[in-house]
Amino acid sequence: MLEKWRECPIPAESEGENPWQAPQECGQPLVDITDWERVRYGAYYAGMGLRHALTRCYVRQEVSQRLRKVLESLPQEYSLWIYDTLRPVEVQQSLYDLYWDKLAQEYPEADDEELCRRIDDFVAWPRVDYQRPTPHSTGGAVDLTLMYRGQVMPIGTEFDGLTERANTRYYEECGTGEEFRNYRRLLYHAMTEAGFVNYRHEWWHYAFGDRAWGHAVGKVPIYSYIEPPAE
Repeated sequence: MLEKWRECPIPAESEGENPWQAPQECGQPLVDITDWERVRYGAYYAGMGLRHALTRCYVRQEVSQRLRKVLESLPQEYSLWIYDTLRPVEVQQSLYDLYWDKLAQEYPEADDEELCRRIDDFVAWPRVDYQRPTPHSTGGAVDLTLMYRGQVMPIGTEFDGLTERANTRYYEECGTGEEFRNYRRLLYHAMTEAGFVNYRHEWWHYAFGDRAWGHAVGKVPIYSYIEPPAE
């Protein structure tokens, strides 16, 4: 299976004609997967020192079941390194502000409208919104990569490396980086075979049940905003 996935290009994503729909919350609970075998939770934003960042790894129940399928599809030497899952809105605000400041320095002539346009591909507007929730506020989004025998695989950029190289298909198109391309293919096919959809601007971002998933597969989203557990 792995060899087949390595040889199978990541397909180009079309915008499609499916509508963006408001979620119909299904009521699935959150599941703590921090201590799963073959899963390592990096608690990336807690490590950055962001206030309110979670130190435990929470996903919706069916997301946890589908992550089990991902692990079952991979040999035992492989595991998952998870950077981030459920994200409090306060953390989303901090990330939005950080990236806004970064873009303002890179594009000093840009007005607020242009900065909003540039930031939109990478960081969702922070809000508590049950009709248009941000992906990581639903428990359906997972930022992750693959590990092999305890080592994170080289995949071409760091997590949250918000540049053109972060685009999932970048190494399919640039003609270099075969190793990075093949590892991205493994991650992509393992996740999509289990029912997740990828966000094309971020090789690490996969989702099930949220609005992006619903738009991609033509179904009504089943996850709305969910309140993070108290830690």
